[in-house]
Amino acid sequence: MHVTVLLQAVNPGDQLGYDAGFRSLVSRGRIAGYSPFCYRAANGPSGWSALWQSVAADMRATGSEVLMCQFFHGSGLPDPRAGLAQIASLPQRPIVATTCGDGFGPRFAAPPQQFVRAAVASDITFCTSMGRLATGLTRAGAKRVTLMPHGACDVRFGATQPPELNVDRPFDVLFVGNRPEGRNFAKHLFWSGRRRLELVEVLSRRFGPRFGVFGRGWDGFAGWQGPIPFDQQSLVCQQSSVVFGGYPGSSCDYYLSDRPFSAMVSGVPFVDFDVPRIDRILKRSEEVFLFHDADSLLRIIELQLARTATERQETGRVAANAVRDRHLVSHRVELMVEIFDELLEARARHRDALAMPLPFFHDGVDQSAEQPTAFLNW
Repeated sequence: MHVTVLLQAVNPGDQLGYDAGFRSLVSRGRIAGYSPFCYRAANGPSGWSALWQSVAADMRATGSEVLMCQFFHGSGLPDPRAGLAQIASLPQRPIVATTCGDGFGPRFAAPPQQFVRAAVASDITFCTSMGRLATGLTRAGAKRVTLMPHGACDVRFGATQPPELNVDRPFDVLFVGNRPEGRNFAKHLFWSGRRRLELVEVLSRRFGPRFGVFGRGWDGFAGWQGPIPFDQQSLVCQQSSVVFGGYPGSSCDYYLSDRPFSAMVSGVPFVDFDVPRIDRILKRSEEVFLFHDADSLLRIIELQLARTATERQETGRVAANAVRDRHLVSHRVELMVEIFDELLEARARHRDALAMPLPFFHDGVDQSAEQPTAFLNW
């Protein structure tokens, strides 16, 4: 199998984990080839026309069986239907896949029109959440809407070593994230951002300078440390006894951004908001600690701080191992390739494609019970 990917990137390094994941599959002989194209480098209608022509020419030359449009929901995207129709009409009849990486789906957070159009034109759409988002996509005509959570970038975070035990940490609790800037009351971003701000204020009042806040816009908070480079997240988290995940951009089933996985690999206990069904992806009270409101957040953090440093380190080790075992970007890339294999084989044998077990669910999950939620319109 040769896989062609439209990366949400100006250059492949912008999507380092995905690019490395596909290249690794080539080097291991799992797939025959991989061709990346960076769609954020396309400028205007002429740039996009040239991009589609280049993709089609490369796929025709390589015989590529799959085109994957990664995170196809950036700003200013043109209507993709003509370009995808051109790809679908190639002699090898390639499979077209589209992926979603943002928290669309809640009220006032509809997915962008061009993403929906790409999903409808695709053979399969991978989403980081299901529920309302997936239902809306299937109603629009999308086929095989399938759960595919984010993961931690292997290249940036996969080699993170556990924190030293007997080292003084400057913070009891730590948060990495920018202060929300949404001002439109009609957008979900405004309300989720407001909730994030409220929770940061609660923790700041309780812990003062012992609550480390990393990111833009938190001027005036006692523990504000300023912004940090993206690839320093896991190391920064090791400056604290507990890491607070913030408030999610979506409340749709299973939604997790990439930040929880990047934080958990630090080996520090991680506390996050209880989005429906994320306890199928991460074990509740073992790999992640889930809160519902400010009171439960404070209660969980206080319980963690009351434990010994050795106990917290063991909890963090369990979480970090879960990420390394099930939640790296390379795991997601390999799973998508397995699903592409199934789609191609089903088409060749003139049968329906079969939904398969999803290895990102933990071992306590009944896979058959999750299938109706994790797979739609198969």
